[in-house]
Amino acid sequence: MSLEDRARSLAADFDNASAQDVLSVLDGVIPLLRSEPVAAYLQKKLDGLRDEADESERRSKCAALRPYVDWYLQGLQE
Repeated sequence: MSLEDRARSLAADFDNASAQDVLSVLDGVIPLLRSEPVAAYLQKKLDGLRDEADESERRSKCAALRPYVDWYLQGLQE
């Protein structure tokens, strides 16, 4: 499944997506970011998410990263 397909699927049901699904899509988005500071920031957030043991905290942190998925999908429409 392509990054685009995975991102569309994730956006369609973000609230029920696993943290692993979010991580997978955002790992694919990082290389597409034009700003190195933004890419580094997102990478740091993803690394912290991977280290988080509490599942409810992981889901909360994933929800905060949804704008990156939306940004990627919006760029595909332009």
